[in-house]
Amino acid sequence: MKKIILLIPLIILVAGCSNQTPREHNLNMIQGEWKSIEDERSVIEFRDGLKLDVYDGEQLSEGDFDLYNDARGSMRSDNGAYLIADDFVYNIIELTNESLVLMYLPRGNILKYERY
Repeated sequence: MKKIILLIPLIILVAGCSNQTPREHNLNMIQGEWKSIEDERSVIEFRDGLKLDVYDGEQLSEGDFDLYNDARGSMRSDNGAYLIADDFVYNIIELTNESLVLMYLPRGNILKYERY
């Protein structure tokens, strides 16, 4: 019985180990330029804590952004599902190396981008 009790923590420890690489954080994945699927002249760029909006090669706006676990912006997280840029709030619906889908809150508009 004592051997079984000693084996349980070992089994839990081994089961918790994995050779898989951890999923990259959303903050790292979102960095770079993204072109709108609906209007290829519209590009957004995320870099160094800034979100830049560019249209037809002209920068329209620049502002700070960060990611949060909630839409109110009270729980900052590198892997947050909410992007807050200035006064704009977006829910990150999908984020891969090639695709970014945002929902603009509170209206619910879906914005689809591909890596540029």
